[in-house]
Amino acid sequence: MLTQQATFANPIWTGVPERRRKPRLECVCPAIVRGRDACGDKFEEPATTVNLSAGGVYLRMNQRLEYGSKLFVLVRLVTALRGDGLGSSIAMRGVVVRSEPRADGQCGLALKLDRYHFV
Repeated sequence: MLTQQATFANPIWTGVPERRRKPRLECVCPAIVRGRDACGDKFEEPATTVNLSAGGVYLRMNQRLEYGSKLFVLVRLVTALRGDGLGSSIAMRGVVVRSEPRADGQCGLALKLDRYHFV
């Protein structure tokens, strides 16, 4: 259960101005990612969000995806206000604008959102 209050993400480099147009909220929430891999095969994989905004989401997952991949993401918001710790969900469609392999074997993905809605 997440009990910390979410905060707005800060630039990694001190002194570098923030270029994002919409504020990004740091949050660790479970997600399901659906799409097609480089071979064109359908996949569904669990992921974890790192941060999100009205314009994009950054998440970690095991599968590496290429720039331009179109994805559907279902994020389950976590809140301490309910007894089970789960809140509403957000359904998102977007495109991969950055794919970063990580030392732990996972991949960091930045998605630019085309659309989203609460479910």
